[in-house]
Amino acid sequence: MRAQQEELPGRIEEAERVIESESRQAAESHSALTEEERVVQTRVEQVRRRAEVYRRALAMDFVQSGQLLRVSLTCIDPRDPTRACWFNVQASEGGYLVAGCEPMVPELQTLLVELNARPNDFFRFVRAMRNAFKRLVAAEGGGFATSL
Repeated sequence: MRAQQEELPGRIEEAERVIESESRQAAESHSALTEEERVVQTRVEQVRRRAEVYRRALAMDFVQSGQLLRVSLTCIDPRDPTRACWFNVQASEGGYLVAGCEPMVPELQTLLVELNARPNDFFRFVRAMRNAFKRLVAAEGGGFATSL
């Protein structure tokens, strides 16, 4: 019993070192996660500010739901100018992802690769998607295909 009592301060000291080490590791992990969240939030804010300008000028609507941003484009189909073509985009530290597109644009993957190569030019991607939707509607017999 006496031997156990003599070992107790050493065990307490060792436990405190382990707790301190784990606390430091947890704080470092939290800091890294917080930095990733800041990168994503900054990108989302940049998109949101520019989105308002484009919404008014180019018959677009932007709706954010969590980390997804739905870009809805109208005035594409001359037979039905209110028809919306849309895509959902998500910003992540690794780049942009598209999670849904209607109607499906055949060149979506190519456009997404170009966007991720130039992530600060999101609205170039939006214009390219509008043009792709116009070509698709024209191929359906919905009118003319013009570019912005």
